[in-house]
Amino acid sequence: MDMSAFVRRYAEEAGERVREIEGGIARLEAAPRDRDLVNHLMRQAHTVKGGARMLRLKRIQDLSHAMEDALSAVGAAKRVVTPLLVDALLASAKALRGLLGALVPGDPEPEKDAGVDVAGLANFVRTETPPPGWAAAPPSGAGAPAPAALPEDPAAPAAGP
Repeated sequence: MDMSAFVRRYAEEAGERVREIEGGIARLEAAPRDRDLVNHLMRQAHTVKGGARMLRLKRIQDLSHAMEDALSAVGAAKRVVTPLLVDALLASAKALRGLLGALVPGDPEPEKDAGVDVAGLANFVRTETPPPGWAAAPPSGAGAPAPAALPEDPAAPAAGP
């Protein structure tokens, strides 16, 4: 079966989702407690991952899975949005764009590495440990408030003293 039409269509749709993720990450930096935004970004990453998995695009799958996991942890209040996490997510979204742009739909192995260190970026997203040689962007707001966790789920029982 010729998968080139599926790969081409996936690249288009996933590219739109990645652009949406990038815009959302910029909004997340300004509104780290926005649970709806976090959930939306997590779903977008999940969709990119799912399509990649169906098409056996392992690099894209692995990187989008790391992004989904990090956003899921933020949504579950197990992790906070930090400038380093924002950097990791933005770098990963940029890398996803590169991987998607390097797809060769008619090739038996359509996914190319595009010079992306997927394992290093996935680790960066999961642990906020930058890969060797990482040059972080200057802080966006000197004196910015400390990273904030998402508010507790109102349906969850209150924690006792």
